[in-house]
Order: sequence, then C-alpha cells, then structure tokens
Amino acid sequence: MRQPITNLSEHYPDHHFRTETPNIIFEIGLSALQQIVYIHLKKIAGDTGYCWKSCSNLAKEIGLSERFLRQTIRSLSNPFPMLGNLPLIKITPTKKSDGSNSTNTIEIIPIWRLNGEFFRKKGGGACGAGGVGHVVPGGGACGADKEDPLEEDPFKETTTQPKKKPQTATPVTPAAVVVFPSLDKVELTQTLKRKISKEYSQVEVDLAVDRCLKWKSRKSDATAIMFVLKNSQEWQDTLTEEENLKQNEAFLRTLTHFDGKKIGVTSITTGKKYIEFVSGMKVVTYKIEEIDFIKKVEEYLKHIEGIIK
Repeated sequence: MRQPITNLSEHYPDHHFRTETPNIIFEIGLSALQQIVYIHLKKIAGDTGYCWKSCSNLAKEIGLSERFLRQTIRSLSNPFPMLGNLPLIKITPTKKSDGSNSTNTIEIIPIWRLNGEFFRKKGGGACGAGGVGHVVPGGGACGADKEDPLEEDPFKETTTQPKKKPQTATPVTPAAVVVFPSLDKVELTQTLKRKISKEYSQVEVDLAVDRCLKWKSRKSDATAIMFVLKNSQEWQDTLTEEENLKQNEAFLRTLTHFDGKKIGVTSITTGKKYIEFVSGMKVVTYKIEEIDFIKKVEEYLKHIEGIIK
C-alpha cells in the first residue's frame, strides 16, 4: 500500500513559492490596507526575517503613495491587545557609515504560537475559522478524515491516456481599470482617466482633482491635473485644511482596533473624529481637526507603550 503524500513541497516544487500568513491577523481589527501591507512585508521577509526595501519601492509594488504606506507601516508597529500587546512588525532605524540615515529595517514579529492558541481556544483550529490547513499524515487538510489521501500527481500523463492535440492559447484580456469617480469632475479623455487611475492611488487623485479645480487660471484640466500629480511630493507637506482633515480621517480609521481596549492602565476610545486616552483622572483627547493630529497620536501611543515596558 502506498504511503500518502505528507510534504507537498517535495512532490510539487511550485508549492515553495507561497506566503504563509497567520489567520489571526484577520481577527484583530486590521483594515484592508493594513492587511495588504502586512502580507506584502511577510512575502518579502518570511516568518522571522527582515525587510530592507525602501518605502518608495514598497509603495510602487503595493500601489500606494509613500505617505500612506509610511502611516500604515507605523500602525503595524503599534501594540495589539489581542496579541498580548505585541506589534506585528518592529521598525529599526539604520545609519550609513557616514552617519546619515539609511533605509529602516522592518522585522516580522513571530506570532505563530499566539495564532495557534487563539484558534485552539476558539475551536476548530484555522480550518474551523475558514482558513486553509496543511496536509497531515492520515488524511487531508487539518485531518479531514473522509478524504482519500493524495497518492500521486493527478495531472501526470500515463501511457493509457490518449495524448490531446495542442490547442491554441486564448488571448488573455487585461483586467479593466476602475476609474476613480472624482475624475468625472474634470474634463479628461477616458484614456487619460484610466492611465491616472492605474498609476496613482485614489487619495492622491482626489486631492489632485481638488487642487486642480481651485486652479482658476489653468489652461486645461488635463495639463493641470498631470502637473499636480507629478509634483505631489512638493505640495504633500503643505496640505490645505480640507486635505489635512481627509488625511487625519484616514489615519484614525487605521486605529479602530484600539477602541475599547487598554494598554497598561490607559483605556482607549476611538470615535469618528477623535481618539481619547483615559488613565485614572487624566483624560487626553486628540481631534482630527488638529494640524499635528497624526504626530500627537503616534507620540502618545509610544509614550503609553513605553510606560508598560
């Protein structure tokens, strides 16, 4: 009797090219953007590895602006109560030999033990939570006991099977690009709208359209919006009040997993337009209307995190 296959990577070499992600990251309140960035970092660094890629390269690979990528990476380095106040990543600034700043080192924090404990307590393991298990001796994924074990490559051609005539490959139609709605406010060709939607994030495009509409002396919408987008790095640090509010709202949404949680003795409440920290009789509130909202919140989170260490 043949032994069942228990190591897919030995029989299917392509199985090496994969990214394994703890299912608990879908349980701790991460936003879709945080999940995408974490999984991408995991793909680069592995379980306990490191990532030395620059934010500009990471932003291009994921399809985000550098600013939002930096904010999201910083949010992943904050403590998560469901992980015993561990962060998902650790950021370590590095220096060049001449003392100037170099690319930060991003370390993936190992959380597999916490992942296993969480799903064992929840019941049913990762498979019970809708995840994909591993093939184990004596059955299918996670011990699915009524499945026949995989004994040989089902796609391997045998001498008893007639060979099929080669077929002409069907051309693959490129995926349609979703045009951002804000581009309908300006006069652009559909081709340019698709190009902009493909190359820039929605936040960048929305801000660019707003700036374009305020540019009363513009010769054409197409020239104006392309100029604004190409020079976004120059004006991104001098935001208007409305742009600052949008940026702060986006940042606050990445902190919703803190709502109702405690870090040490500090209770945290996140609303739609504020975040509040309560420790004994001390109450600290930051509102999204504040210019330095992001900086103040990040510094206070680091402060309370430092207290419990």
